[in-house]
Amino acid sequence: MRINLPNQITIARLFLSIVFMALLAQYEYADTRSRLLDWCAAIFIVAALTDWLDGYLARRSNQVTALGRVLDPFVDKILVCGAFMLFIGSGFVNHDGVNVTGVAPWMVIVIVGRELLVSGLRGFSESRGQSFGASMHGKAKM
Repeated sequence: MRINLPNQITIARLFLSIVFMALLAQYEYADTRSRLLDWCAAIFIVAALTDWLDGYLARRSNQVTALGRVLDPFVDKILVCGAFMLFIGSGFVNHDGVNVTGVAPWMVIVIVGRELLVSGLRGFSESRGQSFGASMHGKAKM
């Protein structure tokens, strides 16, 4: 089976997401000399741009596939939910024990819960033969 270009870009974004989270997990707020957060931000921006690019290419060249409709939001969830989960970790706690990101655990629960609900609805829709692809409005909202 040949994988089209938009899906190849999505798979590359999956690997970028893994690298992003591996680096972000190494971040320590106390290490003021670290450029790690800058690298993480750059990787996140590249991943966000490739998310837009793969969708644009798939729609423009009529290469929307079932694999892409499942894989693209899955990779998005890994990137976004993974980042939020790491933001509440010990790497983002200052010397007073305060999390410097402003992200509270309840926020992560709400975001992950919403993503699981949307994934469930998408899977249910796809199992019934209905396409549940992302729209540009939905991407902009997220």
